[in-house]
Amino acid sequence: MKSMNNLEVLTHKIQETNQFFLNRIQKQVNVAMTLRNWIIGCHIIEYEQLGEDRASYGKKVLETLSERLKQKGLKGMAETNLKLFRQLYLISPNSS
Repeated sequence: MKSMNNLEVLTHKIQETNQFFLNRIQKQVNVAMTLRNWIIGCHIIEYEQLGEDRASYGKKVLETLSERLKQKGLKGMAETNLKLFRQLYLISPNSS
């Protein structure tokens, strides 16, 4: 009976340890994804402000960019997401 209690304690300790690190991983992923999205938004703004072919593409820049990124195998780069990344950069306090 005592070994079952010890096994239960061990199981609980492992479960707590696992949950602790899963929570930390999720926070780190959230920070990394936010930073990635902000940087992508920055690249888009820089391109739009300095890109010579901006006028020729007009509003299709993000649509074309999205398609090219999808062709390269990048997921989560739909035109809507690219707009959101750009907006994230623009509303961030340190973006100017």
